[in-house]
Amino acid sequence: MLKRFSIVLIFLFIAHTAFAYSPDDVYVNYHFLKGYYELYRGEFSKGADELYLVYRYVKKPSFYDELSDILIYSGKLKKAENLLKYAIKLFPKKSEFYYKLFDLYTIENKKESARLLMNKIKKLFKNNAEILKKEALEDLRHARYKGAYKKLKKYVSKIKTDADAYYWLAKICLEENKTDEAVIYGFDALRLKKTPQTIILMAQIYERRGKYLEAVKFYKLLKENYLIDVAIANDLYMGGKPKEAIDYYMRAFKKTNRIDFLEHVAYIYLSLKDYKKIYQLKRDYPEYFNSSEKLLAILGMAYALDNNCNKAYKVFSKVNKTVKFYGDVVYGESYCFFKEGRYDEIEKLKKYAKDKKTFFMLADYLIKAGRYKKAIAVVDDFINKSKNNKDKAEGYFFIADIYFDKLKDINSCIEYLKKAIKLNPSSAEALNYLGYLYIDKDIDVKGGMQLVIKALKIKPNNPYYLDSLGWGYFKLKDYNNAVKYLKKAVELFKKMPFDREAVLESLRHLKAVYEKLNNKEEVEKLNNLIKRYSSKNK
Repeated sequence: MLKRFSIVLIFLFIAHTAFAYSPDDVYVNYHFLKGYYELYRGEFSKGADELYLVYRYVKKPSFYDELSDILIYSGKLKKAENLLKYAIKLFPKKSEFYYKLFDLYTIENKKESARLLMNKIKKLFKNNAEILKKEALEDLRHARYKGAYKKLKKYVSKIKTDADAYYWLAKICLEENKTDEAVIYGFDALRLKKTPQTIILMAQIYERRGKYLEAVKFYKLLKENYLIDVAIANDLYMGGKPKEAIDYYMRAFKKTNRIDFLEHVAYIYLSLKDYKKIYQLKRDYPEYFNSSEKLLAILGMAYALDNNCNKAYKVFSKVNKTVKFYGDVVYGESYCFFKEGRYDEIEKLKKYAKDKKTFFMLADYLIKAGRYKKAIAVVDDFINKSKNNKDKAEGYFFIADIYFDKLKDINSCIEYLKKAIKLNPSSAEALNYLGYLYIDKDIDVKGGMQLVIKALKIKPNNPYYLDSLGWGYFKLKDYNNAVKYLKKAVELFKKMPFDREAVLESLRHLKAVYEKLNNKEEVEKLNNLIKRYSSKNK
C-alpha cells in the first residue's frame, strides 16, 4: 500500500499542472501535497483529511476513486459519501462511482437510499454488461442464486473472456446441484485463467458427481501441501483406491505429525483386514497410540478380528467408554464374546450402545446365538432411548422380522409392523412386509395389495414389492396381471445383486400362475430355472 501511494505522489507532484487548480494557489498546493505526504508516511487518516479539503479542485476520476477508498478505509464514511456524490455529478457515466456509493449506503445501513440508487443504476446502465455482473455478484452476496445465474448467463453472452464470471456460474451450478453445467462453466474458467480457486472448484464438482478419481487429477495440478494430500487421500479412498489413499495420508502425517491422519491410515488398514500393518504402525509410532483412544480402538478391533481376543480385551479396557466412537469397541468386544460363546456378556454391552447401528449389531449377534427374546430386549431398549420416530419405526420393523422369521409368531409380527407404519407411514419396507403377510396368509388380500401399492408409490419398480403385488393378483385369480407383475419382478431381480431366495420365491410364484393357466411349456422352463437357482454353485 505504501509503495502504491508513493508512486502516485511522485506522479502527481510532477504533473500537478494538469489538474484544474492553479499551481499558484498556495492553499490547494499545500493540502494536496501534504495529503500525499501523510499517505506516504502511512498516516491514512491524516492524508485523507488533507486531500478531502481540496477534492473539488482535482477533476480526475482516478483521484476520486483513490480518495473514496482511503476515506472508507479510514472510517470517514460521511466524507466518502459527499466525495462520491460530487464525483457522480462530474462524471455521470462512470458506473463505478454509483456502485461505490451503493456499497457505502449498505455499510451505513441506509436501506432506502441504497434502494433508490440501485433503481437509478438500473435505469442508467440498463443493458450494460458491467452492471449485469455487479448485480449478479450482489445477488450472490445474498444467496439469490437463480437471479445471479440468469444475470451471469446474460453477461457471458456479451463478455466471453471473463474467467471470474464463468467461475461464479460454475459455483452457482454446483450450489444448485447442476453438475453437468458446472463442469462446462468450470472448464471455461480454466481455459481463460488457470487459478488454484478454479482448480479446487473443478475437483469439488467431480466429487459431487461421485467421480473421485477425476477430482484427484485436478488436485494434483496444485502445489503440494498437506491439505492437498488429504483431499487426494479422501478421494482415492472414496474412488476405491484405499492403498493409494494410505500413501497420501502418510505424506500429510509426516508433514504435520497430526494424529488424525495416522488414524485414517490405521482405519483403512482395518477395512483392508491388513492387521499386520496396524501392528507395525503401533511399533513405529507407540507414542501416538498411547495418546489416541481412536487408534487404540482400531488396534483392539484388529486384535479381535485377528482372533486374538485376550489382547483385544486389554486394549479395549484403555478406551474411555464416553467417547463417540465407543460403538467400535462394542463391536469388537461383542465379536469376541460371540466367538467365545459368552452370549450373556453381549446383552450387557447394550448400556454402552449409543446409536442404532450398534444396538442392531448386538441384536444380530444374539439372533445368531439363538437368543431371540434377548435380541428383542436389546432393540426395545433402543426404541425407548430413541427420540426419532423413523428410528423407532425401524426398531419395530426389526422386532417384527424376529417374530416372523425366528419365533414363527405371525400375530406379534403384524402387531409390530403396524406400530412401525404408525410411526413412519412412508416406510415402504414395512408397508410391503405387512401387505405381503396379508396376501400370503389370506388374512386380507385386497387390503394387503393396497399396502403394497402404497409401497410401490414410494419406491417404484422395486422387485420385492412387484412380487408381492403379482402374488396378490394370483390370490384374486387375476392371472394376467399376476404374470405381468411377477415377470417384471424376475427381470428386475436379474439386474440387482444376487438374492437367491428372492429370485426363487418369484420364480415359484410365477410357476404357480402358469400352472393355473395350464401353460406346461412355461412351467417346464420355470422348473429348469428353479433347479438352476437352487444349485449351490453360485
